[in-house]
Amino acid sequence: MAPVVHVHIGAFKTGTSFLQHRLWAERVELAQQGVLFPGERGWGDQVRALSHVADRPDNHGAPVPAQPWDEMVQAITTWPGSTAVLSFEFLSLLRPRQAQRLVRDLEPAQVHVVLTARDLVRVIPAMWQEVLQGGQTWSWPQYCETVTSPLGRTVPPGRGFWRGQDLPAVVRRWATAVPVERIHVVTVPPAGSPPEGLWRRFATATGIEPEAAPGVATPRAPNESLDPAATELMRRVNLAVEGRMGRAVYDRVLKFYVAKKVLAERAGPDRVTLSPADARWACARGAEMAGELARLGVNVIGDLDDLIGSADVRSSPEPSTDDVLAAAVDVIAALAQRVGNPPRGPGPGGADLPPAAPLAAPIGSRPVSRLVRTTYERLRH
Repeated sequence: MAPVVHVHIGAFKTGTSFLQHRLWAERVELAQQGVLFPGERGWGDQVRALSHVADRPDNHGAPVPAQPWDEMVQAITTWPGSTAVLSFEFLSLLRPRQAQRLVRDLEPAQVHVVLTARDLVRVIPAMWQEVLQGGQTWSWPQYCETVTSPLGRTVPPGRGFWRGQDLPAVVRRWATAVPVERIHVVTVPPAGSPPEGLWRRFATATGIEPEAAPGVATPRAPNESLDPAATELMRRVNLAVEGRMGRAVYDRVLKFYVAKKVLAERAGPDRVTLSPADARWACARGAEMAGELARLGVNVIGDLDDLIGSADVRSSPEPSTDDVLAAAVDVIAALAQRVGNPPRGPGPGGADLPPAAPLAAPIGSRPVSRLVRTTYERLRH
């Protein structure tokens, strides 16, 4: 008998990395429970297989072949246990036909969809940091404007944000592939809650035992936030390399090493936050989405009020030139040490130093990116 497959589709910045690391860390204990978390070499096997379904190219810009997905489907549908779990936040972006294809490929297994959801007060700053670590160059005020205004949805940051964070729209797309009663919304607990709370809610949604491996320590959050100086440094570096660096090089050096390791480890106490006015708007929009989800009839684990968040925030401090310079000095020092003492093979996240030549088409296009930003600024004034 084919297992029940729980497909965790995100959304972005809702504890997905924490859950993926936890699932991988406990994969042996979960297997003893009858739960398969597929992958021979790591969670990256799921990324590659599911990228084929999502029509996402690899880091070199080439299409991902069908073989990794076909092999993963075979492993799932022949699994002798009761359950399998897949997790990839880009699945929240799937179009109806892509979602239907994924469900069809997994037949005769019964597919359930798990959507983790977090309040917009915390999601918007986290998403800005994520797009900066992907090579984008929009400033914090510009990014907030694109997310909170109707005009902003016409340009890439706002359009991309809402494709993944308009939770009712995500549910409606997936409801073309599975009955709505098989769509489970797991709300991220309020700010300050221990990560174990999210893990327990996710375990409830997927039907797994949260104490599968009591000896496995809860992994440190692998997507630590950066402070304002570090985010501004990343934005300026992105401006400098725009149109000049390949995706594979950018991801290994700037995203996984500079941002997620060097800058994350040196982050100070300050964090990027919404202005009080934008926070009030985010709370109101969160309440609207909570109401829409309730009307759609999805199964909720947690509390839909968690999606409202708190407007009790203060605006982010503006990073000083000295703060940005200090962050830059730390990055240069770390890179100098790494060049002088290169590691043997890739480090965490595959963050080994790349060859000198770009391996793919450049990140963005300097003239086009500048034109879009400039035109948007003119339209909003």
